[in-house]
Amino acid sequence: MDNNYTIVPIFATPLYESFIRPITEEEKQFIVNLEYKEMLSGNGLISSNTYVLELPQLSSLKEELISKVYQYTRDGIGISNNSEFYIINSWVVKHNPNDFAASHQHRNSIFSGCVYIDVDSTTGAIHFYKPPNFFNCLPPTINIDVDRYNIFTAATWQIIPENNKLVLFPSHLSHAVLKNKSDKIRYSLAFNVFVRGTFGTEDNLDILTLK
Repeated sequence: MDNNYTIVPIFATPLYESFIRPITEEEKQFIVNLEYKEMLSGNGLISSNTYVLELPQLSSLKEELISKVYQYTRDGIGISNNSEFYIINSWVVKHNPNDFAASHQHRNSIFSGCVYIDVDSTTGAIHFYKPPNFFNCLPPTINIDVDRYNIFTAATWQIIPENNKLVLFPSHLSHAVLKNKSDKIRYSLAFNVFVRGTFGTEDNLDILTLK
């Protein structure tokens, strides 16, 4: 039997994982000491300031996150240089023990990110869900057993949080944060990214300029 073959993951959803430089103790304490308010869901707290990366105390962190966004979009995905990406809002999520976040999407943005400030493997993984009406390999009308779950067969994908880990993903991708099963407070910083530039062509009557 010929064992030479290739499987190409066409139409894949690009999920980015990386590590940033370690959060400094000064940055961490600044984040911990922010003013927080209860989320509308009643599960967890959110920073009252939803533009925290605009604060001078986090300017170095913002600069690094922007560089990672360009690594994701330019080097990873291949988006051209006529697109400028920028962070439109940013906030800190504070999860006490037993807090969690239900499945949701981020609206009015193109890409979203999360960087872990103070977490461990038991404070709640981020859980991604396959978009509805999309199946990567097996149709939803039949339940075929598989020996292992991978990018071709999985309906969900989970990332275990680690300090200084950064996750970037398309904003339309539904995701949840599982229950904080630890006895510590979980801190993460989330942000949304939009784009500016001129796209399309006059010939195709689809030119669009975003500033």
